Amino acid sequence: STLLKAVESGLLTPLDRLNILDDVFSLISGGYESAETGLRLLQAYKSEDTYIVWKTIAKALGNLNTILVKQAVLSNFQRYALDLLSMIKTKVDWNIVTGPQGYLTTQLHSLVLSNLGKFGDHSVRVQAKEQFDGLVKGKETCSADFRSTVYSCTAALSDPNDFESMKEMHIAAKLQEEKNQLTMYGMASFTDPQILRQALEFSISENVRIQDSVHVIASIATNDLGPDLVWKFFCENQSVFEERYGSGMFLLPLLVKSVSERFLTNEEAAMVEQHFAEHPIPGSERSVSQAVETIKLNAAWINRDMKAIQAFLADF
Repeated sequence: STLLKAVESGLLTPLDRLNILDDVFSLISGGYESAETGLRLLQAYKSEDTYIVWKTIAKALGNLNTILVKQAVLSNFQRYALDLLSMIKTKVDWNIVTGPQGYLTTQLHSLVLSNLGKFGDHSVRVQAKEQFDGLVKGKETCSADFRSTVYSCTAALSDPNDFESMKEMHIAAKLQEEKNQLTMYGMASFTDPQILRQALEFSISENVRIQDSVHVIASIATNDLGPDLVWKFFCENQSVFEERYGSGMFLLPLLVKSVSERFLTNEEAAMVEQHFAEHPIPGSERSVSQAVETIKLNAAWINRDMKAIQAFLADF
């Protein structure tokens, strides 16, 4: 309670507030503290307005979302996250902020809006869609600082027409940064499995540079619907990826880790181990080992804390 009051009071420096949150969630992931403690601690940050602290809050929310993605309590957690974001929501908009702290404040706005869209704030998604529609028509409706947020929030509405528009914009884009934002933030964020499958197919098409395909697939893997889709896609196309990247290139081990580590049960860990035992990729042994370790850690976290998490989130 003393720690919560210290955070809520604002007497601690932003760096101290950041470190407290980071340390507590490190203890939680290691099994030395309960997830319920982390959920209660996060509520003390409801009035937080500093970008570097919100980056850590967003990371913590993302880690919790990862282990809850297949749990019945996920919708409760999403409401919890939106409640946590409710105060800072009133302080952000889609405009670039100028002045000494302008860049960091603009980044804060983009981060908050992105998370609001991710956790289901319909009004933010609609605002993003309005700006996206303007971009489709060739209008400069938002700055580059908000493009990735506009794309991800629009994609969350899962309109197939928007996916087609993003493909067309990607093909027409002259800047590689714009292409990356359209794939890794836009196409990767749709909430329809059929559209995500199309995004995976697009990632290995001639429209996406070979060195960028891995990062697009890795982004889709982080989608709530992504792990199973991406794993199936990888298994179906493993020979294609091996031919593309070959042994010894860093991109193939990165791909192996990205498509494997998002599973959440010991049975799935065993599945990953068995697959690569039967279909080994030289040079990727460490990536497989790391992915399996991550899966087992998340499985242990779920087994250890799920009942307490469900009880805490029951009121949301």
